[in-house]
Amino acid sequence: FPSHDKAQKWLFVQWIFIIPFIRLGLTVMNPIQITIFVSVVTFLVQLITNVYVFKNKNTLDDYVAAVLMVLGVLVSKLKWVG
Repeated sequence: FPSHDKAQKWLFVQWIFIIPFIRLGLTVMNPIQITIFVSVVTFLVQLITNVYVFKNKNTLDDYVAAVLMVLGVLVSKLKWVG
């Protein structure tokens, strides 16, 4: 498991960037879409930090979930269904 200080520092860096990007995202997405998008981006960043920062391995389930979440955002934004 990562050290507590390292995790806190990484979370701080994420939030420095996430707030301005959410505000920019609201210009092209509605609030529901941006909420889903932020969750997807947070999950994808977690996959990357697991490997490169915390030296943990991701499972196949993690990658399948990421693909499904990205597809959900695309379906929502591009209105492929309904």
